[in-house]
Amino acid sequence: MVTSLLQCSYRPSPDVESAALERLWRNSSEPYLESHPIWATLDARSAGVCLHTFTASKNGEIVSYAFVKEGRGALSWALGEASFYRKSIERLHLSGGQVFADEIGPDERRERASELLAWLVREAQGRPIFLQSLRSDSPLAQIVRSGKHPFMVVSHGTRYHHFSIDLPGSMNEFYQSLGYKTRRSVRNSLHRLERELAGRLELKCFSRPKQVADFLDHAMPISEKTYQYRLLRTGLRDRIKRETEFRVMSELGWWRGYILYCQDEPSAFGYGYWIENTFYYWDMGYDPKWSQRSVGTITLLKLIEILITADNPPARFDFLYGNAEYKERFSNRSCEEESIYLFPYNFTNFFVAQSLQVTNMLSDKAGRILDRYNLKSRVKRFFSETSCRGLNASFLSARGATRGGWNDQAAADQPSVRCPDVVAIGNSGASSRSRLRSTAWHYNERFHPPRCCGDLRGDLRAQRCAWSLL
Repeated sequence: MVTSLLQCSYRPSPDVESAALERLWRNSSEPYLESHPIWATLDARSAGVCLHTFTASKNGEIVSYAFVKEGRGALSWALGEASFYRKSIERLHLSGGQVFADEIGPDERRERASELLAWLVREAQGRPIFLQSLRSDSPLAQIVRSGKHPFMVVSHGTRYHHFSIDLPGSMNEFYQSLGYKTRRSVRNSLHRLERELAGRLELKCFSRPKQVADFLDHAMPISEKTYQYRLLRTGLRDRIKRETEFRVMSELGWWRGYILYCQDEPSAFGYGYWIENTFYYWDMGYDPKWSQRSVGTITLLKLIEILITADNPPARFDFLYGNAEYKERFSNRSCEEESIYLFPYNFTNFFVAQSLQVTNMLSDKAGRILDRYNLKSRVKRFFSETSCRGLNASFLSARGATRGGWNDQAAADQPSVRCPDVVAIGNSGASSRSRLRSTAWHYNERFHPPRCCGDLRGDLRAQRCAWSLL
């Protein structure tokens, strides 16, 4: 029997709804970070978009769900890693696909994916739909590629492999899982640097809220020297925002930051999030002057050693996104993913879609040429070295005299955050009972913890606090 739901100002029970979704996520074979309920909530709020939760139920139990963000986002045209043009658009955004209960078979998963796509089609109302990081073998990706919907399908970039490591019980087992050349190379690099530094090589872990500022004091100057920061405009930026985000994640017990010290000098950093049985490796960077010593690789090795030797080690190390060569060398599992834009048919979208397809083709061909002649690593090295030489006094002086180079007074200029408005839920039109919830975030440009339903900067009660906002 199909039950139609239409309720206003619906506020789900955080103890029931959040527990059900968290349980589905925890038992998933591929626990995507973006699909974690608390992470999705905080991410949507940080981006200032409306978060919808699409759920499908069977016999009164939630058997699948997906988070969909609605709001403005950047449509980018890129060659390789470098975006050369961005356009702000209104869109629906699904990242990571759906999460399914283990007992749901292939046919029913395809049916649930069809229901989700049908709802997206109805809600789009002329706007593009961005499906980010879909597994190529997922039911939703297969349905989208079938063309049985009123959209133009455009790949956003090329397909890539999502790499991860099933962590073994010891570092010796980890080294044995590597290829012979990789194992020999990384061990030689590590032993050579330890000899040169007379043993004064240490990777320090930062995990407590009060350690966030110390981590950023050492990590942000390193990030400023990287070509990713200077040319791609990525890396550690906006200290106030980063410090607030890391504190929130630290108090949830998730955030970990790492600094590699070479004779007490910070030379590389990395950070990620340890959630349940998975460590998500978010970002890293190193001082270009230490590049010949492979400090980036050594940081990764020592980080993995810390995780493996922990009292309750994670089962998996997730490299997240990107086709970096080192990820492939160190991983022992992977899956193919892709990002797709669905554009409604109209004159403007036709030319946008064509330009994206041309850009994808040029980027793919350029990448193949660089790979064929083994030039990609040389190009990255060139930009890294150029970036380091270009770090002049005028750039450094622009940082100012405050700690870490950022003016903390800007925090006082930010308006407070209002509580979200919980809007109606309705029947998705699915054959099973599917429903939608949405949360409209009223926010400012910077990330701030919610100030309603308790302080999210507290302890693990923040998880229930966040869910009470949905």
